[in-house]
Amino acid sequence: MDRHLQFSYQVQQNCRVATEYSRSFSQTLESAPRAHTTPVGGAGQQVNVDPWLQQHQQQSLGMPGDPPVADVPQAGECIGQVVLDWEFMHDLDLHLLKLNTPRTGGSGPAEPNPEPNPEPTELDLASLLDPATGELRLGNDQALETVVFYGSKTHRCRNGPVQAVLQLDRNAAVHSHKPVENIYLTENLVPGVYVVGMHNYSQRQLQDSVIGPTGYRSFEDFKKRDPGYQMMEKAVRDQNAHVNDEDGTPEKIAIMARVDEKMAEGSGAIAQNCFAGNQKDGVHYGITIWEYLRGADAKHPQGATLEELQNTFRSEFFATSSCVFNEGANTTGYNGANKLADTQTEDGKLALSNKKVAHVAVLKVSTDPNTGKSKISEIRMLPGKPQEDMLSLGSGQGHFGGAANAMNAFRSQQMRQNRVPTTGIGAEPAPEPTVQWPSMAVPGVAWSSTPRQGVPAQQSL
Repeated sequence: MDRHLQFSYQVQQNCRVATEYSRSFSQTLESAPRAHTTPVGGAGQQVNVDPWLQQHQQQSLGMPGDPPVADVPQAGECIGQVVLDWEFMHDLDLHLLKLNTPRTGGSGPAEPNPEPNPEPTELDLASLLDPATGELRLGNDQALETVVFYGSKTHRCRNGPVQAVLQLDRNAAVHSHKPVENIYLTENLVPGVYVVGMHNYSQRQLQDSVIGPTGYRSFEDFKKRDPGYQMMEKAVRDQNAHVNDEDGTPEKIAIMARVDEKMAEGSGAIAQNCFAGNQKDGVHYGITIWEYLRGADAKHPQGATLEELQNTFRSEFFATSSCVFNEGANTTGYNGANKLADTQTEDGKLALSNKKVAHVAVLKVSTDPNTGKSKISEIRMLPGKPQEDMLSLGSGQGHFGGAANAMNAFRSQQMRQNRVPTTGIGAEPAPEPTVQWPSMAVPGVAWSSTPRQGVPAQQSL
């Protein structure tokens, strides 16, 4: 039963990605040259963008950094995708980190006679994990650096091909109460070890007075009667009603512009009644890692049929609680709005509090000897234990690169002091410090759709 529930949840994640991308893509086109688009994949359509537009979209928008929504790499070029979702208006962020050693990069001091380090592609990922807890543990000559996040959505070497891209970024400049983010990994990704990280950048919890004796009777009552929430709900209905319309037409651009405007207006109104909560409050989330298997008709998961999802992808799944994918398992009343997870309980121990981070997976990318392109050769799901810093591992781990971490923390502080507010919710600064299918019945149990050699299909972390 859990497998069925989790698979249904993953399909819903894909639907969120498709609808949110359609909105942002049309908004991007509003200021860019018109391109010919070819919808494919039915309800979970993907858009093949004119190559000229892909090359010139950023310049056309007059933006010094990444465009508001990144181009989707062709499915035949992708080796993986990470999808994250959560509930309500919190601003959670998806990060892709890379493991560096003196041989592969980093800024730590060189040892006089260092022991030879194996290349990352030769590492057994199990050697990076604490055998007792399953947590990531690095040596003093190993460090993490951020390669993709909201402040640097596209990762490439100089002017080379795209290696990884954050497609969607929600609840900073673009608002949603059903947010989703995703990162594509392509066959051009430099071989090595990568970590998927989570960051609760800004927690937005309804104040205690909003729902209760002096306010709305319940969260359901809030959703039905609150003007800001109703504005966002109507925007979602309009968005979903036109998601399959041809992208790039003046009509769809106008519709999605109104959707964006009403989303921002409704979100700003709700934000006036929100606060960050405390460290006892945390946000639940779910993550799917899709591994693309080579096939004649390559598709993204969002454009695949149910049969194709089962036959042409492997998936790894992580959730902070079974209530994320199974409403029947929600015995605490968690709704992500006025009722958050109690991080001091067993069911809420993995939920992220305001400003906390977590590592949820480690991937090994190696070179396919048949094609010369990169491929995912190993994935290990991590416990997702909340901690203070994305680049350190707690308990004195990750000393290498400590000076760089301090500098990055200073840069982050400066950027955050200069953040620009947008409709009541601050925009994120950039850059930040470079600082399963179906069966997971309890927090910290990860399930793999297809076991890899030497890796059990289900493991307790």
